[in-house]
Amino acid sequence: MADEEALMIVEVEDDGQIIELLDGARYRVMPGDNTVSILWYPTQRIVVSESGDAASPYLLTNLDADNQAVAASLD
Repeated sequence: MADEEALMIVEVEDDGQIIELLDGARYRVMPGDNTVSILWYPTQRIVVSESGDAASPYLLTNLDADNQAVAASLD
């Protein structure tokens, strides 16, 4: 994954359940995956891709923490 595709985290809210990125996009992390995203913090780089799941259509890949969480858009 190229760094050009990555967006910086601006805020992690509600014990890792809400992730806001620099472009203003907000995602709700699916239950269970927030045990990963709760450890994410502003300035880390996220790549957003499709997960293939209708209920949680996005895969947030943290390039700095080297882990992932599935999510749905709040926009």
